[in-house]
Amino acid sequence: MTPAIVVFGAAGGIGRRLRAMLPSDRETIAVDRHLHPGYDAAEPEDLQRLAALLPSRVVAVNVAGVVSTAGDPATRAALVRSNVQAPALIVSALAGRLEHVVHLSSVSVYGPTRANPISEEHPLAPDTAYGVSKHAGERLVQLGCAAAGVPLTVIRATQLFGLASAHDTLPHTLTRRLRAGDSPMLTIDPATRRDYLHVDDLARLVARAALQPVAGVFNAGSGAGVALGELFAAAYEAAGRTPPPAGGGTNPSQCLDSGAARAAFGWTAEQPLLDWVRAGGRDAA
Repeated sequence: MTPAIVVFGAAGGIGRRLRAMLPSDRETIAVDRHLHPGYDAAEPEDLQRLAALLPSRVVAVNVAGVVSTAGDPATRAALVRSNVQAPALIVSALAGRLEHVVHLSSVSVYGPTRANPISEEHPLAPDTAYGVSKHAGERLVQLGCAAAGVPLTVIRATQLFGLASAHDTLPHTLTRRLRAGDSPMLTIDPATRRDYLHVDDLARLVARAALQPVAGVFNAGSGAGVALGELFAAAYEAAGRTPPPAGGGTNPSQCLDSGAARAAFGWTAEQPLLDWVRAGGRDAA
């Protein structure tokens, strides 16, 4: 029997795109506390009720989570609840039904860049509350899957663009400020490169991992990143304006090596950041 695909975080920006990419003839079960009926993956009772209704064999795909750089106690509690507690409970509650687990993690688990591009072997040393929460969640899922003998695919995604939850990332902030009439200035070396991935490209990789599971850890990035000077030039061009001179501050470049994902899934990013910026860079839901 072909296992059903259970998507946790199905009502979010990534989850909705993922569900649209899965074949219509494959049984897919959408799980989210914002759906009806709602199941909160951070609540053991909800997962127990859900487990009783699921088929005997499932592939669990977790794309839920909280993204925030705020340091207040409420935000940190939300990070722990959604990024640590929920994924650990998913594996624990469904262990007897799991055929495979696909878990979405983040570039933030690597912390400060020690080598560029960043491979999956780069040391894990997160230096933000968000990064620590993603690292802890990833590690607990690894431990739970190992204990249950369940194969696991971990996808560590770079910063996203093209969805509302990415509103605090540089491409979204830059284009939004320009539309508001501001004149943001690049204060570091314009040759500095950063890695951004369109949400549809990420959803396509997660869909492939759900349909043709390959165990392991895989980076998901654009492949080369973009020079920040080019990003600012494209954004100002779209606004019909000339960018102010850039500053000369130093900051390390950061790009993900996505060769393992390319080899395992035949996947590469297809939607360039600069095309999105030149088209207006609107936030998507």
